[in-house]
Amino acid sequence: MARFAVFLLQPNDKGLFRVGFTVSKKHGGAVERNRIRRRLREAVRRALPLLTPHAFDAVVLPRPGVEKAAFAELVADVALLARHLRERAA
Repeated sequence: MARFAVFLLQPNDKGLFRVGFTVSKKHGGAVERNRIRRRLREAVRRALPLLTPHAFDAVVLPRPGVEKAAFAELVADVALLARHLRERAA
């Protein structure tokens, strides 16, 4: 289970992996929320080659503590998502 984000997945018929991010006000002001969104977006961008073969729409919801997480931990959470999708496809 991912420690710093929840990934909501829905299969799509587009043949593409699409992702959206939502960060609620409980994570702080606009500056902090945008920082969280940028970090999560970059973590997903780095794992995109592993995610693109899967036709899903994903919504990323950060968990409490994400603002203090090291970037490597965010990348590990996204890698966990990619591993889950690969196992599900097999």
